[in-house]
Amino acid sequence: MTDKIASFFKEHNFKVGISIDGPKEKNDLIRGEGVFDKVINAFHVLEKYDIERWFLITPYNEIIDLLPEFILKLKNDFNFRTITINTPFNGNNLTWSVDGKKLADTILECYKIGKKNDFNIESACSPVLYALSSKIKRIYPCSIAGNEVMGSISPDGRISSCAQYWSHDLFKNKFLDYFFLEFKNKNLKICKNCIAENICGGPCFISYEKTKKIDKNKCKFYLQLIKKLISNPTEYLGEEQLSEENV
Repeated sequence: MTDKIASFFKEHNFKVGISIDGPKEKNDLIRGEGVFDKVINAFHVLEKYDIERWFLITPYNEIIDLLPEFILKLKNDFNFRTITINTPFNGNNLTWSVDGKKLADTILECYKIGKKNDFNIESACSPVLYALSSKIKRIYPCSIAGNEVMGSISPDGRISSCAQYWSHDLFKNKFLDYFFLEFKNKNLKICKNCIAENICGGPCFISYEKTKKIDKNKCKFYLQLIKKLISNPTEYLGEEQLSEENV
């Protein structure tokens, strides 16, 4: 990150998220030596130009136990309004790579910290709040609601329907004519009997297309999340968020 790049971002009203995966020793173990310091330097350059900025964290097994403490440290050390907690995803077998129940408990603990310290958490919980408040079904897992899905582009130009994975083999098929959207989630009997059916969006259609299995950690995540969130939303959400989300 340079002054020239930051100046361009400011001129064109970019918003910038910066990935950081835990304290320095953990982050650099996962992402490479020296990366943590580069991330912090980039954040300060963006701050210098008053660019809207936030941190993104992927809670791998190596850092999930440290996550609540780590995001509190970030808030104490840096000036921002939002932290995004990504979904840990194993590209080799297309499944969530941490225990779903533990991930839900950890993210909700982070929501409590955010509420107390006046910053927002964005996570796999966010579409749940939207689905509950708007009463619009999530038909596909990679959508906020309804039948729209996201698209993303890798640095070398590959397009996919996944924010985290751009395998040449996985996405060389007919993404643009919505081949994968033909996936019939409603035909899965296990989803028909699940309280999260219209909230989680069902299995990842790409994963299911390749493995013919449902990701048990994803299921555990949404079931635990809904159970705890509905039982006491005020424990995790601030007044403004409760009002905005109509919870």
